[in-house]
Amino acid sequence: GIRVKLTSGWRNRIISRGNVMEENRDDRLPILLVDDETQVLLLYSGMLRSAGIEPIVSLDDSRRVLPYLRENRVLAMLTDVNMPFLNGRDLLAQVKQEFPEVPVLVVTGVDDIDTAVDCMRLGASDYLVKPVERSRLISSLQRTLEIASVQGSVFAALRLPGSTAAQHRAGKLVQRAAGIGANQARPFPAQPL
Repeated sequence: GIRVKLTSGWRNRIISRGNVMEENRDDRLPILLVDDETQVLLLYSGMLRSAGIEPIVSLDDSRRVLPYLRENRVLAMLTDVNMPFLNGRDLLAQVKQEFPEVPVLVVTGVDDIDTAVDCMRLGASDYLVKPVERSRLISSLQRTLEIASVQGSVFAALRLPGSTAAQHRAGKLVQRAAGIGANQARPFPAQPL
């Protein structure tokens, strides 16, 4: 495994060949980065940290994502498409099936309109082509988190006792617009960046 000591007192969590290293100073949910290239993971985690977005968990093996998500909640996930074992498109489909509340951004070197459309249909929040500029990565992630926060508030309102019929109808409209069925709606807590 690789350990990266951050000047802010945080440590990245990089899960490499089964080794997990972590330390959180609060209970904020992490951003999950998935790419088979360690240098890309370090680059993106550095970009996010420089914008104050922490904590970050990095996985260099896409087969570890679903087991990780079954044990841990995340704020959002960024994934590559071309990876060994489980490609990003199939990973995206599985994550959205099992964890529909997790926003997923696809960041990849695959500059193909069919792949982009397919990923968006599967539920990707955005599709960014490498090399991605820091400002584009940060703004896409922030926009995705803002949308997820609004959706989470609506989903939570759907479950509140005493919710009005109007609130329930509004929630159903947002679910339909987001392409999420009622049986998939789970509260997604808003977390500060």
